[in-house]
Amino acid sequence: MLTAQLAKSMDDEHLLASARAEIDPLTSTALELELLERFERLLDEASEHKPVADLLEEYEVGTDDVKAVIESHPASLKDQAALLSLLNDQDIHEPDQLKELLELAAKFRALANDAGDFFTRLTDLVTTNQE
Repeated sequence: MLTAQLAKSMDDEHLLASARAEIDPLTSTALELELLERFERLLDEASEHKPVADLLEEYEVGTDDVKAVIESHPASLKDQAALLSLLNDQDIHEPDQLKELLELAAKFRALANDAGDFFTRLTDLVTTNQE
C-alpha cells in the first residue's frame, strides 16, 4: 500500500507506476482516474521537452533570452541560425562590429555612386562638346 510519506519520496515516474498498480476501476473514482491520466500526459509532454530544457539549462538560457532571439528578427529560426553562422564565419561577434562594417559598406557604395555620377557627367560633357 502506498503511503503519503512513501509517495513524497518517489520520483514522478515511480509514483505514476505505483498509482497505476493500485488503481482499481471498480472502486476508484472518476476523478482519480482522470487525474492519473492527466498526470501521465504531463509526464509524457515533459519527457518530450527534456532535451530542449537540458540544452537551455546547459547554456544558461532563460525564457526572456529565447523570446528576445525569436522576436529580434522576422526570419525563421533556421534562417536566423544561418545568419548567425555567417556572422561567426566572418569573426563578427558583437553588434558594434557589424554596425561598423555596414557603415563602411554604405560609405563605399555612396563613393562608388558619386564616382559613377562624376564619370557620367564627364562623358555627357565630352559628348556635348564633340557635337
